Amino acid sequence: MILQEFLRDAGERLEKACLHFADSHQHAEQIVLRTLNLSPTELFLKKDQALKSSDLEKLKSVLERRLSGEPLQYILGFEYFYESKFEVGPGCLIPRRETELLVDEVLGFELSRSLKVSELGAGTGNIGISVLLKRQNIEWHAFEINSESAVYTKKNIAVLLPKNSQYFLHGEDFFEGAGRFSPYDVIVSNPPYISFEEYAELSQEVKQEPELALKAGEEGLDVIRKLVSRIPVLLKPGGLFLCEIGASQEEKVKQEFNRGPWDHFEILKDLAGHPRVLKIK
Repeated sequence: MILQEFLRDAGERLEKACLHFADSHQHAEQIVLRTLNLSPTELFLKKDQALKSSDLEKLKSVLERRLSGEPLQYILGFEYFYESKFEVGPGCLIPRRETELLVDEVLGFELSRSLKVSELGAGTGNIGISVLLKRQNIEWHAFEINSESAVYTKKNIAVLLPKNSQYFLHGEDFFEGAGRFSPYDVIVSNPPYISFEEYAELSQEVKQEPELALKAGEEGLDVIRKLVSRIPVLLKPGGLFLCEIGASQEEKVKQEFNRGPWDHFEILKDLAGHPRVLKIK
């Protein structure tokens, strides 16, 4: 089969499957790029070439699993985040580009001195690992109670970080264990922030990710409220608090947290212009 034929057929089948893609044909290209480890230029040059039988079988297998609603990242076992390739799989939250804003903010804070950072919900380790790959003067304490997710955190630490990196993974509840290492210069989290109502409307694909990392009460703010309430106890004076929020939560977050005992309150927008990060100093 010619590669172009596979792309056309795959795009049509993905479109008929109604899996909520912005562009089914573009997603077919992503399947080919990632499965065969091609660059966009290589894909363009090979479109009129016949596929090797082994490559065609790989692509067919990935496509069938994708059509069943399985996340592409779980099928292939990886996702890219902030210049690095992270191992992922069932049981862990898939890293998303919007979360890179948290990394940028930590990297830009107090460049001249060492920092102690605490993170609720390590997931694949993508936030902390990405920071430590760029900045070594940081002691990072990540809390992850999902043992399935922690498997991937440990794998990514072993593969991506130098042996002398100060990344400490704690398999306990943040709200019970973080106090042992406080106070912190930075508290950062991509917490669960989806409301019960929003969760019911999510695609079956997204629902394959751990519910614990997604749902957070009637308004999606249960965990964020607990985090903000710990700022006076866990964060050093002049410290930085960063927390990802849902795009629809800006006004509610402003109403609840704008009047706290802090000097700086801001909602940062992601590259798409959506409210994405609560920043408090």
